[in-house]
This record gives sequence, C-alpha cells and structure tokens, in this order.
Amino acid sequence: IDSKAYADLHEKKLAAEDFTTKDGKYKITADSDWSEPDTYSNDESTLEIEIAGGLTSISIIDQSKSGLGYDLKGFSKEVTGYITGSTDVFSDVQIESTKEFTCGSYKTIENVVLVTEKTTEMKMAICHLSIETDSDYVQFIVMSTESNKDKVISYAEGIGATLTAL
Repeated sequence: IDSKAYADLHEKKLAAEDFTTKDGKYKITADSDWSEPDTYSNDESTLEIEIAGGLTSISIIDQSKSGLGYDLKGFSKEVTGYITGSTDVFSDVQIESTKEFTCGSYKTIENVVLVTEKTTEMKMAICHLSIETDSDYVQFIVMSTESNKDKVISYAEGIGATLTAL
C-alpha cells in the first residue's frame, strides 16, 4: 500500500465515531460524516443517524427474542412485511434480493427492497438487515434514493458489521 493510500486509510479510521442506541444496549461505528438528527422520525427506533443532509439514513430497532415464538427467518419475514405492506406510504414495492450471511459475529438476513415514496414519487432503496444477537432481534435499516442503492447495501453491510452488544 502506498503512503497516500495508507494516510487516507489512517485518517478514515481516526475519523470513525461510535453511536450508541438510546437504551444503551448496542453501538455501531461509522465515519464521522454521519450524525444523529435533532429528532427521530421513527418513534420505535433506538438509534437514527444520517448523512448527506438526511438523504441517507440508518435506523436501528431492537426487540427481545423472549416469548416471540419465531426464529430469525420468521422475524425477517414479519418486519420486511411492514415495508412491503406499507401501501399508504410506498408504491411499486419490490424485494430485489434476499441473502443470509454473518454480519460481524451475528446471523443476518438481508432484504434489499426498492420502493416509490408515494408523496414525492421518489424512488428509494432500502437495505433491511434482520440481525440475531444473543437476546434480541435487531432491525438495521438503511434508506436512500434508488440511485444510491450500491452505497445503501455497502453502508448496511459495513456499518452493520460493527454492531456490538454493550
């Protein structure tokens, strides 16, 4: 690796920032160009961060596995159903891809969903990770314009891999 590439990489690592959920249960690490908005748009989320003036956002919602009665696949199907069933908010809803993998050290199911936001007619890409920790299921949701779909997936997989139980 050349010296400029090393310096850029080192600067990027120094520019990383930790964000902790409101309940203090989880943290993620993202570049310092991410920030927490003044108000949360989703009352259920325990952490929201945004980049590029709010055009791209990450939301984390955790739910105890205790007493739910289903596995990670069942959880993923249910919570992704909230997106695909939100016909009052979205139209042209399409699940583009689904895959299972390990994100960090956690079992994860990723659904990439393409939607059109009804009010603005803006085409959006949503990367929804359903993550299983020891005690919880965690929704890790990255949303932006459809033109940023590759970045949305990259942010979800990269920042999602830093999810750590505290």
